[in-house]
Amino acid sequence: MFEFEQSDRGIPRRQDHPTLDPNTQKEFGADRIRSHSIVNWGEHCTECVYPTCYQTCSFYQPRPDGRCRRFTFGIYRSSSPKTWMDYSACVEFKNWSKLWAQGNATQLPDGINRLLEILGSLAWGASSPVDWLFRKILGRKRLSLVVQSLRRRTIKYIASLYKKFPQPDGLLLEVFNPMTIPAKLHLSVLGSRGSESGRFEWAGEAAPGLTSFTIPISDFEARLDLHRPFGMELSVADEDRKRLYFCSATFVRLARRPAPKTNGPKKIKCVVWDLDNTLWDGVLIEGTAGAVPRLKEGLLEIFKEFDRRGILLSVASKNSEEDARKALEALGIWDFFLAPQIHWKPKSASIQQIAQQLNLGLDAFAFVDDMPFERDEVAAALPMVTLIPAEQYSSLLQRPEFAGDASVEGASRRLMYQTEMKRQQAMASSALGYDAFLATCNIRVTIRRPGDDLVPRIQDIVQRTNQLNIASQRYNLEETRALIHDPERHCYIVSCSDNYGDYGYVGFITIGFEDQGILIRDCMFSCRIQGKRIDEAVLAHIINHYLSTGATALRARFFATKKNAPAGEMLARLGFVAEPEAENVLAIKPAVLREKIPHVQITDDFAQTAAAVPV
Repeated sequence: MFEFEQSDRGIPRRQDHPTLDPNTQKEFGADRIRSHSIVNWGEHCTECVYPTCYQTCSFYQPRPDGRCRRFTFGIYRSSSPKTWMDYSACVEFKNWSKLWAQGNATQLPDGINRLLEILGSLAWGASSPVDWLFRKILGRKRLSLVVQSLRRRTIKYIASLYKKFPQPDGLLLEVFNPMTIPAKLHLSVLGSRGSESGRFEWAGEAAPGLTSFTIPISDFEARLDLHRPFGMELSVADEDRKRLYFCSATFVRLARRPAPKTNGPKKIKCVVWDLDNTLWDGVLIEGTAGAVPRLKEGLLEIFKEFDRRGILLSVASKNSEEDARKALEALGIWDFFLAPQIHWKPKSASIQQIAQQLNLGLDAFAFVDDMPFERDEVAAALPMVTLIPAEQYSSLLQRPEFAGDASVEGASRRLMYQTEMKRQQAMASSALGYDAFLATCNIRVTIRRPGDDLVPRIQDIVQRTNQLNIASQRYNLEETRALIHDPERHCYIVSCSDNYGDYGYVGFITIGFEDQGILIRDCMFSCRIQGKRIDEAVLAHIINHYLSTGATALRARFFATKKNAPAGEMLARLGFVAEPEAENVLAIKPAVLREKIPHVQITDDFAQTAAAVPV
């Protein structure tokens, strides 16, 4: 809630209300909020000595109720931008200005909150004509001041019920900054702690655009009794002419979503780490400038072991990106982290961005953070992510979901991802289109029959691939070893490299035989080659080989899942269509040669293998 009724409609206001794109709107939507408290923010002065300052201060400018106008036009309601509330509150600060509110963290049921807000609006509407009369007679509004006092007393009483209702997760502060420069925010909360005074301070930086801050309730409770009266002040550094939209400024409980059911044991592919009080003790921005924090005991060894196991590492931290990078570089661990997200957005948004850049499913992520609020925020938005309290970090290597990949290629996985990022940077800086850029990469592929030495790598491909996996069949180690020696199957392993580096072994294919034709039983590729048409080029090459050596029919197994749509799209590009008489089987009719993918150079060992189509 905000004191919109005190805005001055006679003062011209800017009408360039910014909007949020649909993805951001969905990310910050109302479905993540279970309940909230009523906090009524009003316009105040940082140096107020009411009422004497009304006569002595040269900055005093009366608003309709006689209080001092410290914002350019007061606080006015805007329909855009908005997040989970139906509106945002636009404020343009002047010298010595701040937002102030009677504190309240009590989580009343949503229906009661709505009723109180409606009653408050009705009280203001009813007071307007009487206020007009008071102003005519006394030269100043009076009833509006009474209504303000009643509203604060009501909120004060509700706040005293704090312990009788569910505890909030924390204060959710969401700010849209339409300026081109960041705005430094400062929150000061004054109250009591036992028989003594209590005080809580917080600082953050709202970058241009939308920024979300989550301040855990435990931080407040460590310094304040929240069932006793407390006041909240929110100010901006160098405030004059700073304009901000407040989309949220209240205590909330986050919605809980049940974690999705999984088939079989979970396998973590990427661990995302918070920084402050997780990798090190303390808060980076509160330390001595230039001082390097001390990494927690045993963490370096854990990072090295995860790296050896092929488990990727990243960072999601609300911090200064420059300061955090300098600290991580000084500790010698910056290069361990892929696609680090260091900013003030929600941790769930950071993890989604990391997953997008690494092209990994969110159910393969674990998130380590010391704050329950941050873990709950991620749980509400991304229930498939495994959440780890920071104090449990030393036990991660013993947990089965962090077993990783013991193969030689697993140990080089991070380097492969870093090489891929170099490719992406090169493509972004190139003036060429995507297909033209791929043609310059000199992509080289080798297809060969595997031996026992490659069973561990094949097993890793079998267990890890999802998006580019046509049958999604999982083989255990002994089944994989038996498969490559099965005389009724042809098995192939695929490796790849280009001008930027070696992709390693990226694919595994099994071929069965039927009625003078072939059945592609398995075709699975690592997502690291996704989008480059390497999978399509390899399968077209194998199909053409079997057609040239006697095959007259082409079929492939395809079991659609929630994750393997890209595999289905690849088969469709090659010309496979559903067979009405056979469930989960696609076919190419007529069985004719497939077009080669020109930017992929393929070498095979088909000449050293047995006849293509057994008779």
